[in-house]
Amino acid sequence: MIYYFSGTGNSYWAATELAKALNDTAVNVVSFKDQAEVVCSDDVVGFVYPVYGSDCPRVYKEFLQKLKVKKDVYAWALATINKVDYGSLESIDQALVENGARLSYGMHFYMPGNCLETPENITKSRLLTAPDRIRGVIRDVKAREVNFVSKNEGIPADFIRRAFGEERTFGSLTASDACTGCGICVKLCPTGNIRLENGKAVHGNDCTICFACFHWCPVRATELHTGFPGLDDRGQYTHPDVKASDLYNN
Repeated sequence: MIYYFSGTGNSYWAATELAKALNDTAVNVVSFKDQAEVVCSDDVVGFVYPVYGSDCPRVYKEFLQKLKVKKDVYAWALATINKVDYGSLESIDQALVENGARLSYGMHFYMPGNCLETPENITKSRLLTAPDRIRGVIRDVKAREVNFVSKNEGIPADFIRRAFGEERTFGSLTASDACTGCGICVKLCPTGNIRLENGKAVHGNDCTICFACFHWCPVRATELHTGFPGLDDRGQYTHPDVKASDLYNN
């Protein structure tokens, strides 16, 4: 089983490519949001997710706390990343250690960013080389490569608080008067944080900072309010081979 989460399509693309090549199944972790426990009896399990603020997204961490795997599982992780990652692989491993297992293989997979904007030339290069790079990950997983050494002792008390959308906030998002009430953002939101009210999108206070509502809005009605120079007026990005409907959560 391959467990993924994706806001703009990078991780969805990677997870589905890996699933096809490995004859495996890719499933969105948001589909388990109402379950208290998720049991996986597979001998191999994969984790594919974007890095937000050098860690896993909050919704992904909430899923990891529910997951139960075999102690002798071969666990691998692919983190789609724009700049840096100081802790997401360790977070995956911490959740596995809680099960008596360990992360064996981890890969940082550079893709265009959904938060800080990636320069156009780098965006084109990353997308162009992505198929070759994903084939390298496929080879490694098939060969059961090991490149991660665990130093963890299980899930710490601040496991969720360390994620964006909890203790680490990142401003807010609102819908402008340009909103047409199409409902795409409502269907994309992994936490159910957006509702339609009088034909307009209204954002609540349970944002996991995936920016799916911003990037997929067909009229760019979602506005960022972060205070970070160059971010609030950044351009939209979505993976060119992914449709919004591929990522609907609601």
